Amino acid sequence: MLCIPVFQSIQRFATGQACIKGTRIPVHQIIHMLANEDTIEELLDEYPSLERKDILTYLDYAAS
Repeated sequence: MLCIPVFQSIQRFATGQACIKGTRIPVHQIIHMLANEDTIEELLDEYPSLERKDILTYLDYAAS
């Protein structure tokens, strides 16, 4: 697995998709949920291992 140096909380699996470190949750899943009007609080309820700062990091990653 390759780790993106700037965002240590994001890894890439063999499929080439960026995933949340320590999980198989693709970053695009988090972005799609937010795009579908899920709130950060709903995401934190759905994925209790995440923290608010993690979600903001994924948004920053997606915007780059």
